[in-house]
Amino acid sequence: MFGDNVLEQVAEVLKHTALRAGDYVFRYGGGGFSIVTSGLDRQESGQFTEKLRQGIFALNIENLKSPHQRLTVSAGFWCVTDLRNIIPSELLLNADNALYRAKDAGRNTVVDFDAIPGFETEENQSQITPA
Repeated sequence: MFGDNVLEQVAEVLKHTALRAGDYVFRYGGGGFSIVTSGLDRQESGQFTEKLRQGIFALNIENLKSPHQRLTVSAGFWCVTDLRNIIPSELLLNADNALYRAKDAGRNTVVDFDAIPGFETEENQSQITPA
């Protein structure tokens, strides 16, 4: 099965990139993966995610449906430094919003949730006081 083989190759890239203690790779949905890391600041999170994107691109798996003619990955991330006021589902939701922004931007790219204009987390919304 070609699709299964591709998923296995992608999973290997993710496993070999997410090597630190506190890095967790999960299969999420049909062809998606989620990765939880710890101890990275925003810049490091972006670099880590970009390294994942490049690793998958380097597999050089043919995909004629892609404008790049090979398998690419769109990735979104959200870097949170203080989890005290974060709802667990918010972590996935905001990373997912960044993922869809990356897809809308032409795919094969990485988007930071906090760089998306107009999105506010529930935490930020609760800090806004009515006029």
